[in-house]
Amino acid sequence: MGVCLESVKKAFGEQLVLNNVSCEFPDREISTVLGISGCGKTTLLRIIAGLEEPDEGDVYIDHERVTNKTPQQRNLGMVFQDLASYPHLPVDKNLLLPLLAKGFKRDAALSRVKTIAQRFGIGSFLDRRAALLSGGELQRLALGRAMIREPKVMLLDEPFSQLDAPLQREARQFVFSELRSAGTTTVLVTHNHQDAQEAGGTVFFLDEGSISQKGSWEELYWRPATPRVAQVVSFLEPVALPGEVVVVGNSLRFRNSTIPLDLQIDERLASTWSEENCRAKLFFRPEVLTVKQAEPSLRPGSTLDGEVMSLFLQGSTRFCRFANSSGIIIEARNEHFEPAHGSKVSVMLEAAPQLLLWPEREQKPTELGAIVQIPITL
Repeated sequence: MGVCLESVKKAFGEQLVLNNVSCEFPDREISTVLGISGCGKTTLLRIIAGLEEPDEGDVYIDHERVTNKTPQQRNLGMVFQDLASYPHLPVDKNLLLPLLAKGFKRDAALSRVKTIAQRFGIGSFLDRRAALLSGGELQRLALGRAMIREPKVMLLDEPFSQLDAPLQREARQFVFSELRSAGTTTVLVTHNHQDAQEAGGTVFFLDEGSISQKGSWEELYWRPATPRVAQVVSFLEPVALPGEVVVVGNSLRFRNSTIPLDLQIDERLASTWSEENCRAKLFFRPEVLTVKQAEPSLRPGSTLDGEVMSLFLQGSTRFCRFANSSGIIIEARNEHFEPAHGSKVSVMLEAAPQLLLWPEREQKPTELGAIVQIPITL
C-alpha cells in the first residue's frame, strides 16, 4: 500500500471541502487527483503532506498511520505550482540545504548534489542563482530538490501550470519518467486532463469534495460517471442533447420533438435505466460524430441539421461547429469536404457511440469512489 485516506472530512468554517473521502493511491505508481478549480484537490494534498489536519478520518503511508505526524516526520517530497526555491541562492545551495537539514554530512551531501544535478540536467549551472533560471530549468530544480532526499512519497500540486505549452510537454515527459524510474509513489493533483493522461496511473475524479469516479484515464474518457467527468476528461466539449427517455416495446428510446430526435438507447446505457419516462440528456463525443452536407434524412429523427458557425483544427483533425435551429451547438469531425460559413450541414447520430445518459435532476453516484461502468444513478 502506498498512501491511503480513510473517511477524511475537512471544512473551513461552514464550507465543507472534503466529504468523507476514502481512497488508496497505489505503491510505486503515479496517481492523479483530477477535478475543476475549487473541488478540494489542494486541500486533499495538504492533508497527505501534514500541512492541514483533517477534521475527521486518517492518513496512512506504507500502512503507518501518520495523521498526527508533522510533515518532516512523513518523509515526503513536494513540488507545488509556484516551483518554490530560494531565488537568491545558487542551484547547488538549493539542492544542498534539504540534505543538510536531514543530517547528511557535508561531503556526502555535496557528492549527492552533483549526482542529482547531472541526472536532472542542471549540472552545468550549479553556481547560477535560481532567480536567473528559465521555466524549464526551474522545474528541474524543483523536482531535484524534492527527490534529493529520496522521499517515500512525492506530492505534485499543479506543477506544470506556470509553464507554457511546449515546456509543459517537456516537463511532463521528464518528471513522469524520473518518478517511474525511481519507483516513487506519487500523488499528482491537477485540473488538466492531459496531465492525468500522460501520468498513466489511476485517476481519482474529485467533485465537490467527493471522489465521484476512479479508474484509468481511458475508463473515465469512454465511461464517464457524471456529466462533470465527461466535460473535464475531454478534448472538446461533449454534445449534450436534451430529451425524454420512453419505453417502446422491449427497448428505450430518446425523443425530442422540437429538435427533432428519436434514437434508440444502446444496451450499455439502457441496462440500468429504472424509470419508464424521464427527462434526460444524451451525450456524444464530437470525435465520434461526422459532418456531411445536409440532405433529407432517410430515417427521420436520426440526424441533426444546422448552420455552420466555424471550422477549426484539433490536432490534425478538422472539426466543424454548427448551430441547430433549436440553438444547440454541435461540434463534429469534417474530413471529406470543406463547408462554407453559413452553409447547411447535418450529423448522423443513430450509429454513433452514445457516451452518457443522465437524468436532468443530476445526482451523484451512490457508491462514491467505485468505478461506475454504467453511469446512470436515479
